[in-house]
Amino acid sequence: MIQVSYNFFDNPALLEIVKTHLTPLLPLLPSWLDSVCVESFMSGDDQQAMDITLSIPYRRASIRVYPDFFDASPSMLHEMVLHEVAHTWTGPVTEWVRSRLLERFSGDHKETLRDEFEERVEAMTQSLAVTLAQFDISTIEGSAEA
Repeated sequence: MIQVSYNFFDNPALLEIVKTHLTPLLPLLPSWLDSVCVESFMSGDDQQAMDITLSIPYRRASIRVYPDFFDASPSMLHEMVLHEVAHTWTGPVTEWVRSRLLERFSGDHKETLRDEFEERVEAMTQSLAVTLAQFDISTIEGSAEA
């Protein structure tokens, strides 16, 4: 069972928005995950609404929610959360490829390759999120504890 915790949400209404969009998607999380920590950050990149960090050896994911998240429409919120969930599936392989591939290059080649790789990873992750969005997630059962 995946343990989910929520930190730094001073506003209960904002916490409820996050839970409303994340809770139905918890059954989609991969079995390698043991815990997910969702944290609210009231400052950050102006273009960023959410991000995720995976700690694969510790079987954890940390999702950070930024102020721009709360300005989005309900359908965009759903898509953003699905995108972060998709990263839990693409992340283990992309982290491995990133570390192995990029260590073989240096200088401008490394920077160019890293940029191209990141662009493709985000496109693949978004494609997975868009595909998942086509399904009725409410019919999926799973085990996660919020």
